[in-house]
Amino acid sequence: ISLFKASTTYKGSMGVSGPASPAGLTPPVEYLDPISNDVMQDPVVLGDTGNTYERSTISMWLERCARAGRAATDPLTGLVVGDAPKLIPNHTLKSLIQGWASRHYIVDLGRFSKARRTKRATPSKQPATEAAIGTSGSPSTTPASPRTAEHQGPDSPTHRLEGGASRSEGHHAEPPALPPPRPARPLYPDPGDPASARLGLDGVPEALAALHPSRLAAGGYPAQAKAAYAARTLSTLASQREAQDAMMEHQAVPLALVLLGRRLAPADATPHLLRILQRLAAWRGDVAQEIVACGGILTAASLLSEPAPEVRAAAASLLYFLVQQQPGRGRQAALDALAGQA
Repeated sequence: ISLFKASTTYKGSMGVSGPASPAGLTPPVEYLDPISNDVMQDPVVLGDTGNTYERSTISMWLERCARAGRAATDPLTGLVVGDAPKLIPNHTLKSLIQGWASRHYIVDLGRFSKARRTKRATPSKQPATEAAIGTSGSPSTTPASPRTAEHQGPDSPTHRLEGGASRSEGHHAEPPALPPPRPARPLYPDPGDPASARLGLDGVPEALAALHPSRLAAGGYPAQAKAAYAARTLSTLASQREAQDAMMEHQAVPLALVLLGRRLAPADATPHLLRILQRLAAWRGDVAQEIVACGGILTAASLLSEPAPEVRAAAASLLYFLVQQQPGRGRQAALDALAGQA
């Protein structure tokens, strides 16, 4: 009886019910708010850039900008957004998150996220040498993305500090607790920050060339790896106006749709290609129309059944955004595409 009570209390403290234990449960990265690193309960799309955040945290971010008398910025990219940026509810992503929570018997996402924060902040015992590797030196001047820190490999210092499998027996050095998750960028980027400037724009044509189907077919594994890296780079650059111009000039939209529609892209590149399309669509209405005209809604809908949660979430986000941008033709096309996938 005492064991049953202890088990019930433990599960309740994590916001979890049922037989599934939350120990080691890592939410899909697309379900995490970039600011707080918590599982989103009310995800919204920042209309000016296409990035998704938890409504409460992005609203607080924008309020801090206003109170400081500074222009509102996108937390991930540092780009200045409008005076009253539109927050578009992402019902599709919200439904995916709720389904994931239900499958893992999570009844209270707020309590679950709070328990995850507590777990990350709890020191773990490990060798003194590992603690030195993970904590020595001065802090980085550029905050690391909480999503990156959350999903580093087993050999990374962060993983070891969180109690990874690389701990050795017989050593009991206590490292300092990990700091709480921080935004991927400072609240108000320095205008001189290279990341806010023309970051790698000269590499846009080369990155798009690395994604060309002929290179992927002839290059083997090295070409696949290079293509995945190129897609990730372009996904980051797609929030910059100058890079968006360069991508449109070099036909990024039809290239991405061909790769996604014919399943030619490496698996690691697929979610980044979807984000590229969404961020380009958020830039201009005519780009969203081009994506719809080229079959983007049907392509995104076809990826909703992919096994990778990150791909499904990115596809759902793009699909929802296209429907919002095209309330007439786009909505009907989305319904037709979804009916075909049923």
